[in-house]
Formats: sequence, structure tokens, C-alpha cells
Amino acid sequence: MKWAIAVSQFRSLRQAAEKLNMRQSTLSRRMRDVEQEVGATLFERTNGGTRLTPAGQEFVDRRDGSSKKPSSWSPA
Repeated sequence: MKWAIAVSQFRSLRQAAEKLNMRQSTLSRRMRDVEQEVGATLFERTNGGTRLTPAGQEFVDRRDGSSKKPSSWSPA
């Protein structure tokens, strides 16, 4: 899930897509697909950029292996 980490770091779909050598529309579709799969909104999308929701932060932490505490979040 490199793309989720890239979006969270850049806070910009355009910049993350450039870094990952993919189209912005493809990245956006992947984000939407994973959100549907886990049953939670992982990213807050605004005109000012894209940032992780609390559920999104948990998702990235689990994928990145950087979560240091037990999680109380679980997908619906």
C-alpha cells in the first residue's frame, strides 16, 4: 500500500501520483476502492489537499508497521 503512505505524506493526490508514476485518476480510484473494501473513509478530500482521517491513520500505521499501540478501530 505504498500509495496510501504517499498520499498521507504529500497530502496531494497530484504529487503522490507523480511520485508513484501513475495517473491521478488511477490513484483516486484505488483510494475509493480500498475505502469501500474496509468500510471506512480513510482520506478527507478538500480543495486544500488530502489528509488522513483517524481511520486512515490507523490503516497506514498498520500497513507501515509503525503502530505502537493496540487499535480500537475496526472496519464496519
